[in-house]
Amino acid sequence: MMAVRRDGDPLASAAPFVALVACTLLTGGGCRRESAQPPESRDVRLLPGREPQRTVEPRRFAIPNPGECAPLRTVSIRLTGRLEVVQKFGPPGFGETPKKDARLNIVLLHLTTPLDVCAATFADVSQPAVHALRVIQLSVVDPETAKRQLGVVDAYGWLDSGSGSNDFTKIVLRVDSMPAIRAGPPRTNSTIS
Repeated sequence: MMAVRRDGDPLASAAPFVALVACTLLTGGGCRRESAQPPESRDVRLLPGREPQRTVEPRRFAIPNPGECAPLRTVSIRLTGRLEVVQKFGPPGFGETPKKDARLNIVLLHLTTPLDVCAATFADVSQPAVHALRVIQLSVVDPETAKRQLGVVDAYGWLDSGSGSNDFTKIVLRVDSMPAIRAGPPRTNSTIS
C-alpha cells in the first residue's frame, strides 16, 4: 500500500528518497541523509563500538562434599585429582582376542577425595548408587596431552554412567573443560649460558 500524505499527493512522501538517490547518482555517493529523529531519541547502543558492557556470569558447578552424593547428568561438576593414561583392549573382543583387539589409551583421574554418586534412572540407563569412587575415566580428553600434564588438575563436566563401549569405569566424567590442559604446560624461565 502506498503512503498518501494529507494533502493527497502520493509522490510527496517519496521525495526524500528520490532526492537521496538523485544526489548519490550525481555525486558518486557523497550524499548523506540526516535522520528524522532528534539525536537524543536515537538508540546509540546499536552503533558499532558503542555496545553496552555486559558482565558474564561464571558458569555454575557443584563441588562434591564428602558424604554427599553427586547427581548424574543434571549438573556440571568439578573434580580434582591426578591424571593417568592407561592402555586397555578395545574392539572387537575387548581383551578376549588380544592379538586382534585394538589398543585404546584412556585417561583416568585419581580423585583427591572419594566421590559418592547418587542412584539415577533415565530413559536409556539405570544406575545404582556408587560409593567411595576413587578413580574415574575422563571422556573427550586427548591422551597425548594428558601425558604431559603433571600434578593435580581440575576437570569440569557432568557425570554419566560408564555404559559406552569405550567406557571402562562405572562412572565417567564427560569433560567440557580442563583449564590446566587448555593453558598448556607450565613455562620455565631459562637462560642461555
